[in-house]
Amino acid sequence: MAGSVLVDTNVLVYMMDPRDLAKRAHAARVISQLQRHSRGVSSQQVLSEFARVSSERVPDGPSREELIGAVVDFGRTWRILPVTPAVIAEALGVADRTGRTFWDAQLIATAKVHGIPTVVSEDFEDGWVCEGVRFVNPFADGFDPGSLGV
Repeated sequence: MAGSVLVDTNVLVYMMDPRDLAKRAHAARVISQLQRHSRGVSSQQVLSEFARVSSERVPDGPSREELIGAVVDFGRTWRILPVTPAVIAEALGVADRTGRTFWDAQLIATAKVHGIPTVVSEDFEDGWVCEGVRFVNPFADGFDPGSLGV
């Protein structure tokens, strides 16, 4: 899946979070551009975290119906990467090698196992490369969507 971009939970949550309208609009643009160019992918882990965080931690966030619709839409229009035993085994190794939490390591392992070269996330250092996976913070000053190939 060379050229694909794995979108982390925080980007999806910002798209539905009414507390920061600038980040909400920016997240929606990034997701829209990835979708328009058929470059965006997600994972079972990310969609589960998105549903939980958006429903439990976003005050005045999306209704249950809106959230269900968003999850179903992503499932229809994006490739959803499975969390397989190979991903979990790789995540355990990544966690040992990097000292990252298991959940961060699982995101890295998902990208690595499925051949996704780039992850967009606010939770990792912009430009960091780990185990061959590059992290881009779409909310960093000077973010260029062209860095994602869109």
